[in-house]
Amino acid sequence: MARLIRHGRRPIAVLAMSSAMALVLSACGTHPSAGSPSGSADSYKVGFILQLSGAGSVYADHAQAGSKAGFEDVNKHNKAGVRFTSMVADAGVDARSANTACSRLIQQQKAQAIVAFIPGPQLLACNALAKRLDIPLVSLSSGAGNICAWNLTSLGLVPNQQTLPAIDELVAEGKKRWYFLGANYSTPKASIETAKEHLTKLGGTVVGTAYEPSGTADFSQDIANIVKARPDVAFLNVIGDDDVALQKQWAADPRTKGITRVDVLLGEGTAKALGAAAEGIWSSSIYFAAIKGNGNDAFKDLAERSGLKGAPDVNAYVSYMQVQALAAAVKQSGADGRDVIKALRHTDIDGPVGALKSMNSFSYQPVYLAQARSDGTFTIRKKSDPIPPKLACQG
Repeated sequence: MARLIRHGRRPIAVLAMSSAMALVLSACGTHPSAGSPSGSADSYKVGFILQLSGAGSVYADHAQAGSKAGFEDVNKHNKAGVRFTSMVADAGVDARSANTACSRLIQQQKAQAIVAFIPGPQLLACNALAKRLDIPLVSLSSGAGNICAWNLTSLGLVPNQQTLPAIDELVAEGKKRWYFLGANYSTPKASIETAKEHLTKLGGTVVGTAYEPSGTADFSQDIANIVKARPDVAFLNVIGDDDVALQKQWAADPRTKGITRVDVLLGEGTAKALGAAAEGIWSSSIYFAAIKGNGNDAFKDLAERSGLKGAPDVNAYVSYMQVQALAAAVKQSGADGRDVIKALRHTDIDGPVGALKSMNSFSYQPVYLAQARSDGTFTIRKKSDPIPPKLACQG
């Protein structure tokens, strides 16, 4: 059973891969030959790695509650055909710490699969050993759609899936002048380049683009530059504590009034932390707590019983579904690492808001557009059909 770990805030660090690690990591993997660790016949060991420190720690409570709910549900209903046991590891603040944490899970704690809730550079580092040993790796992130290791299944959205529905909707409303601000690493850059290309095709205009390093606390100059450019829409793509700082500073500046904000990574957890500063922000996701249905009501109850205070966000949902997808694959194929990996490539299981599907190890799900309210909840504006993922490599 997963254990909820409480964490404190630590200084934000850049989520970047060290040059030494870059020499041994590869974005696109091939089928390895080594065998995966074996567990006992009546249990299956799953490592869960996430940031309990660094910029991503703001998502930790939701991710852990979702994972805990997933493990409890899988074991209660015997969904894997074997009992799941879990170990939680802190990915730390950079690629080196993530590599160390994943290696410890695999080599010392004998994890047979890894569920990862970490950004692209750390995901690559974590997978350095896992892919050599045929360890299934189920992740939220696939970087910018360019992390395609053969053992990796990504249940999050890649840039084109997450950005295009919001652009389509707002351009149709006549909002054609856009300014883009993102974190200075690969995934936000890919999201913004994808968005700019699509916007231009629709007849829109890019009036400015800027990037800031992770750990930025003062966005006053960026906000001044955006206001000066007079956009209809500000597309804001930074993460974690940086996002909280940016959105609060934006809301406190009267010059921003009338500029629509898009933050495709905003969920209930961060929106609640923002309070009134969240009002009106557009987001794009596979999950919002406001989605109606008995399945989602049951999931929200389960997340609350797992220790979550407040409504679950997409981080809780995806962590829950990562465990569910892994359980379905183990039930179908047995515990052998290679067989589980193959089963995960084409996932199709029921979830709280409908079927969760993956095609060739990447998410293929409907996308919801919603606007945040000052109480941290969202109003659903539109449900878009699934969009095939646009990838930069093939696994």
